[in-house]
Amino acid sequence: MLLLSLSAKAQTNVYSYLPDNFDELTYPEQFKILDSLRPVEDRPFEVNVGLYLLGMNLAEEADKPADVSLWASTVSRMYGNFGLYTESINYGLVALENARKASSLKHEVEALFRLGRTQRDLQNFGEAVIYAMEAIEKSKALPDSIAKNRGWAYNMAGEIYRMSGQYDEAIPYYESALEEFTKLDYLGGMEAATHNIGLTEANRGNLEKARDLLNQKMSSNFAVDPVRKLEYLEGMVKIRVHSDSINAALQTAQEGLQFADSINNARWKVLFLDLMAGLEKDRKNWETAWDYRE
Repeated sequence: MLLLSLSAKAQTNVYSYLPDNFDELTYPEQFKILDSLRPVEDRPFEVNVGLYLLGMNLAEEADKPADVSLWASTVSRMYGNFGLYTESINYGLVALENARKASSLKHEVEALFRLGRTQRDLQNFGEAVIYAMEAIEKSKALPDSIAKNRGWAYNMAGEIYRMSGQYDEAIPYYESALEEFTKLDYLGGMEAATHNIGLTEANRGNLEKARDLLNQKMSSNFAVDPVRKLEYLEGMVKIRVHSDSINAALQTAQEGLQFADSINNARWKVLFLDLMAGLEKDRKNWETAWDYRE
């Protein structure tokens, strides 16, 4: 069982979130409990991963490939958020395989955009676009009642174009995502798409519009997504260097570096160090800039 890869301490912590008679319950009852814990609240990373791996193990034992796909996509997202991209891809592939085994279009689309997001984070934009476009095309056949994944597919395509510097191409995909999420009155999706439009506007130089969008109150689980926080800080660095001061931008970049270090996300640590090097270069602090580059 995959859960055995966690330490005995981690397994104990996982079960502290579950009823004492959890192992005696039927699979549908176990699934319902674990699914209620799927929104990531203030729990340690290792506990969250352990809960979702437990769900995956139980689904495998119950021969429920659609549920295996659900949990594998969730684990893939957790690993991707913390910069563990190899693990994120591996579980994304497990999710895709089981979604196709179950003939579940909903879960297949989710697995496709999960893989696309991870390839995007690795800056493998060619592979990421392939996953994104397949997710969008397949999501068109989803009934409107479960069209969240259609919105996320559009959103992920926008992310790929934004991160590859194609800002004008990104906006229409984000707008399509926002339209899908608005139809469903899905708060988390609407906040995500709005935030990502703000990031794109910051990159396009529309700084006041970007500031307004990025500073809108977030009240869904998206607000506590670590990647969202890192992206917000990156966007605010670009805004503050132009509309406030280099010192304000440096302070924000330092905050981003500290947060990336706290979750041990190497890619984001490199990104903020690079931003800080550029800002010190603008201040003609050549030696400090070089230290950050190194």
